[in-house]
Amino acid sequence: LDRCALSEVKRMATTLEAIRIDWELPSMPPGPEELLPALRESGYECQVFPSKVVDLTQDEDALWRDYRKGCKSVIRRAQRLGVRVHEVTDESGVGVFADLHSRRMRSIGASSPEANVFMEMWRSLAPLGQCEILLASLPSGSPVSGILLLTYKGMAYYQAACSDPDHM
Repeated sequence: LDRCALSEVKRMATTLEAIRIDWELPSMPPGPEELLPALRESGYECQVFPSKVVDLTQDEDALWRDYRKGCKSVIRRAQRLGVRVHEVTDESGVGVFADLHSRRMRSIGASSPEANVFMEMWRSLAPLGQCEILLASLPSGSPVSGILLLTYKGMAYYQAACSDPDHM
């Protein structure tokens, strides 16, 4: 990032009255650590959130090797229990996810989004192929966990996830 580019971003943000700019800084060298001083010198407040990028073009064996031991154990247990994952295709499935999420947040003393947030997100973005909700259910059909993914420009972003507090 050079000073000229930073000045232009700042000018555009001011013109648009933006209060926040989310940047995806590279995780490969030089990495965000080397870019942060320049951003701070230009007046930006920086917060770094770790993320993991998974290359889904790898085969299943290569992906499996990258998982931590504890994660592999949880996956094997779910397989033994017959847990199945399916994509939500209607509003009732979104409601199941929202309920599961709300119950989980309450169980840990955290706040959850407004009741309609997930529904509005799904209604707006799913038709564009930019929102997907997956639910994991026991063989009885009882949902035990879910994840909401947002996709943009070939990347999937973890937005929200939850597990049924009664099946932890």
